[in-house]
Amino acid sequence: MRLRTGILAYLALLVGLATATTGCPPASNGGAGGAQVGRQIFVDQRCGKCHKVGGKGGIMGPALDDPKAPVRTREWVREYLKDPMSKIDDARMPAVLVEGEELEALLDYLAEINP
Repeated sequence: MRLRTGILAYLALLVGLATATTGCPPASNGGAGGAQVGRQIFVDQRCGKCHKVGGKGGIMGPALDDPKAPVRTREWVREYLKDPMSKIDDARMPAVLVEGEELEALLDYLAEINP
Protein backbone atom coordinates (compact mmCIF):
# COMPACT_ATOMS: atom_id res chain seq x y z
CA MET A 1 0.00 0.00 0.00
CA ARG A 2 2.84 2.42 0.81
CA LEU A 3 4.47 1.73 -2.55
CA ARG A 4 1.17 2.38 -4.36
CA THR A 5 0.67 5.64 -2.43
CA GLY A 6 4.22 6.69 -3.29
CA ILE A 7 3.65 5.92 -6.95
CA LEU A 8 0.44 7.95 -6.99
CA ALA A 9 2.24 10.89 -5.37
CA TYR A 10 5.05 10.61 -7.92
CA LEU A 11 2.55 10.57 -10.79
CA ALA A 12 0.91 13.69 -9.41
CA LEU A 13 4.29 15.44 -9.50
CA LEU A 14 4.77 14.50 -13.13
CA VAL A 15 1.57 16.24 -14.21
CA GLY A 16 3.37 19.52 -14.82
CA LEU A 17 5.74 17.85 -17.26
CA ALA A 18 2.91 16.09 -19.04
CA THR A 19 1.03 19.35 -19.58
CA ALA A 20 3.92 20.71 -21.59
CA THR A 21 4.07 17.62 -23.80
CA THR A 22 0.43 16.53 -24.16
CA GLY A 23 -1.63 19.69 -24.29
CA CYS A 24 -4.18 18.15 -21.91
CA PRO A 25 -5.77 20.71 -19.65
CA PRO A 26 -4.67 20.64 -16.03
CA ALA A 27 -6.92 19.03 -13.48
CA SER A 28 -7.47 19.84 -9.84
CA ASN A 29 -6.66 17.35 -7.12
CA GLY A 30 -10.08 16.01 -6.23
CA GLY A 31 -9.31 13.72 -3.32
CA ALA A 32 -7.43 10.44 -2.89
CA GLY A 33 -5.60 10.20 -6.19
CA GLY A 34 -8.03 12.63 -7.71
CA ALA A 35 -8.19 14.13 -11.13
CA GLN A 36 -4.45 14.98 -11.23
CA VAL A 37 -3.53 11.30 -11.11
CA GLY A 38 -6.40 10.47 -13.45
CA ARG A 39 -5.03 12.93 -15.98
CA GLN A 40 -1.66 11.21 -15.85
CA ILE A 41 -3.35 7.85 -16.35
CA PHE A 42 -5.16 9.35 -19.35
CA VAL A 43 -1.75 10.30 -20.75
CA ASP A 44 -0.10 6.97 -19.86
CA GLN A 45 -2.93 4.96 -21.42
CA ARG A 46 -2.58 7.08 -24.58
CA CYS A 47 -6.26 8.01 -24.57
CA GLY A 48 -5.35 11.22 -26.42
CA LYS A 49 -4.39 9.19 -29.49
CA CYS A 50 -8.11 8.81 -30.20
CA HIS A 51 -9.87 11.39 -28.00
CA LYS A 52 -9.64 15.18 -27.95
CA VAL A 53 -9.50 17.16 -24.73
CA GLY A 54 -9.12 20.92 -24.81
CA GLY A 55 -9.02 20.87 -28.62
CA LYS A 56 -5.97 18.57 -28.75
CA GLY A 57 -5.75 14.87 -29.44
CA GLY A 58 -7.05 12.33 -31.91
CA ILE A 59 -10.27 12.24 -33.87
CA MET A 60 -11.06 8.51 -33.93
CA GLY A 61 -13.08 8.75 -30.70
CA PRO A 62 -15.31 11.51 -29.40
CA ALA A 63 -13.99 14.65 -27.73
CA LEU A 64 -14.20 13.92 -24.02
CA ASP A 65 -14.90 17.49 -22.99
CA ASP A 66 -17.75 18.07 -25.46
CA PRO A 67 -20.62 19.71 -23.56
CA LYS A 68 -23.07 18.15 -26.06
CA ALA A 69 -21.95 14.59 -25.20
CA PRO A 70 -24.56 12.31 -23.66
CA VAL A 71 -24.71 12.49 -19.87
CA ARG A 72 -23.53 9.21 -18.35
CA THR A 73 -23.37 8.13 -14.74
CA ARG A 74 -20.02 7.38 -13.14
CA GLU A 75 -21.02 3.70 -12.90
CA TRP A 76 -21.90 3.59 -16.62
CA VAL A 77 -18.51 5.09 -17.54
CA ARG A 78 -16.71 2.69 -15.17
CA GLU A 79 -18.37 -0.32 -16.80
CA TYR A 80 -17.76 1.08 -20.28
CA LEU A 81 -14.05 1.60 -19.62
CA LYS A 82 -13.69 -1.97 -18.37
CA ASP A 83 -15.67 -3.51 -21.27
CA PRO A 84 -16.79 -1.04 -23.95
CA MET A 85 -18.84 -3.59 -25.88
CA SER A 86 -20.93 -4.31 -22.78
CA LYS A 87 -22.49 -0.86 -23.23
CA ILE A 88 -22.14 -0.12 -26.96
CA ASP A 89 -22.35 -3.09 -29.32
CA ASP A 90 -20.13 -1.63 -32.03
CA ALA A 91 -17.61 0.08 -29.72
CA ARG A 92 -14.13 0.27 -31.24
CA MET A 93 -12.45 1.42 -28.05
CA PRO A 94 -10.26 -1.12 -26.26
CA ALA A 95 -10.81 -1.83 -22.57
CA VAL A 96 -8.83 0.43 -20.25
CA LEU A 97 -6.28 -1.62 -18.36
CA VAL A 98 -6.44 0.08 -14.97
CA GLU A 99 -8.35 -0.95 -11.86
CA GLY A 100 -9.05 0.16 -8.33
CA GLU A 101 -7.67 3.55 -7.30
CA GLU A 102 -6.26 4.22 -10.76
CA LEU A 103 -9.63 3.62 -12.39
CA GLU A 104 -11.32 5.87 -9.83
CA ALA A 105 -8.73 8.59 -10.47
CA LEU A 106 -9.33 8.32 -14.23
CA LEU A 107 -13.07 8.64 -13.59
CA ASP A 108 -12.35 11.73 -11.46
CA TYR A 109 -10.46 13.30 -14.37
CA LEU A 110 -13.15 12.45 -16.90
CA ALA A 111 -15.83 13.89 -14.60
CA GLU A 112 -13.82 17.06 -14.17
CA ILE A 113 -13.23 17.74 -17.86
CA ASN A 114 -16.89 17.12 -18.69
CA PRO A 115 -18.98 17.73 -15.57
